[in-house]
Amino acid sequence: MKRRFIVNPVSGSGNARILFNQLQDSLLGRFGKIDTAITRKAGDATRLAREALHAGIEQLIVIGGDGTVNEVVCGFFDQNQPINPKACLLVSDCGTGNDYYRHVFGSNASAWLDSMEDFKPVKVDLGRVEISSENPTLRLFINMM
Repeated sequence: MKRRFIVNPVSGSGNARILFNQLQDSLLGRFGKIDTAITRKAGDATRLAREALHAGIEQLIVIGGDGTVNEVVCGFFDQNQPINPKACLLVSDCGTGNDYYRHVFGSNASAWLDSMEDFKPVKVDLGRVEISSENPTLRLFINMM
């Protein structure tokens, strides 16, 4: 499976960067090579996710918090269509609130690492919000019911 890590180094007051730096040797040992994209500003995670999916990446792993997860989810779509319907998302617990992570994994901080190789995708609800204004905007979000 082709994986890409999308890392938001400022998530969780910088904890995402610290954790990812600590994990790199372990990840290299497990996968041989790790494909990483680093966000630098708002909107980067969406762009990086789209680029990865267009390039054939099958699993996007978010090293960041709920905001980064939301941006990556938006990147799964281009012109309201899924880029790769078989691609999947894996989230880490590297943000401040980690609301989505807790819905998926509970309080187990290392569960996302354990599930990386033995990943079993779960379907989730996708919401869509259209903001009517001078500059209309479409935003997507995920949730679990």
